[in-house]
Amino acid sequence: MYIIKQIPEDFIVKELSKPKIEPGSYSYFKLKKTQWTTIAAIKQIAIRARMNTKFIGIAGNKDKEGITEQTISIFRTNKERIKDLKIKDIELEFLGTGKERINLGDSEGNEFVITIRNLDEELYETPKLLPDYFDDQRFGVNKQTHLIGKAIVKKDFQKAVELINDPEANEFLKRKKNDYVGAIRLIDKKMLRLYMHAYESYLWNLCVSKYLEKFDYYKIPYSLGELNVNKNALDNIEVPILGFLTEFKNKEIEKIYYEIMREEDLTLRDFVIRQIPELTTEGASRLLFFEVKNYKLISIDKDDLNHRKLKEVVSFRLPKGAYATLVIKCLFFSSQKA
Repeated sequence: MYIIKQIPEDFIVKELSKPKIEPGSYSYFKLKKTQWTTIAAIKQIAIRARMNTKFIGIAGNKDKEGITEQTISIFRTNKERIKDLKIKDIELEFLGTGKERINLGDSEGNEFVITIRNLDEELYETPKLLPDYFDDQRFGVNKQTHLIGKAIVKKDFQKAVELINDPEANEFLKRKKNDYVGAIRLIDKKMLRLYMHAYESYLWNLCVSKYLEKFDYYKIPYSLGELNVNKNALDNIEVPILGFLTEFKNKEIEKIYYEIMREEDLTLRDFVIRQIPELTTEGASRLLFFEVKNYKLISIDKDDLNHRKLKEVVSFRLPKGAYATLVIKCLFFSSQKA
């Protein structure tokens, strides 16, 4: 089996972002990090700079493993104060100022340079269009983020609090027993939204994988099971991400989703969270496929970390929201099936 992320240098990610530099209230910095998720890094920067995290804007959340670069915005701050912060495995480079905050989704995509290790032979180039599945990172190390999201959607707030196991929320419950909604409200809203998105992503994956069963496909593993990947080109349709306002344009997708909702004991109205309105989700959509651009095989060589194996270094660009780990899985497993 292949190995990625054996060392941080094996997984390099550069966010494609060009904020407009001009006089303004926002300072832009290049955040380079390793061994930190973006959210954890932002929290640490805020603590050290003695500010609220709400003043820091990001376009997306990057993994803990690997070396990642992305642009962040900070509202009304002293650039020297931020540049002088000394945080292990975090570098901050001032880029300039501007009038716009950086918000989720603002990036143009990401560029990757990935070393694939422990190979027996060269891999075939992956197809240019791949199913836009949410990969392992979406569901957390303990594979429970979607279960927390499901508990919130089903209004089982006790289960959600128990799964999250947040110290501040647990302490709150000692004082106000059974006030699980109050306990959840103490948890970072960004994290709560991530749990909700994880459940929606899990359902999207189920739907798309089921849809692709009717075509010629091969399977790839992921943290919550297996996913089907089509071998041949298909039309790139939009697939809903469920919410209370979801409307179905494709009858086959609608049928599959309603089968899944029956199995999950779920309705679209369940995505209205009256107890915590800010977690209510209207729904969205996601294209079935994403395009892999500028794919290059950089080198093939002996693997210096795995005896008698090969390592392959590849680079490519992906649109925002697409997972490079999924590309590597498809690259490896399509080669095995060829």
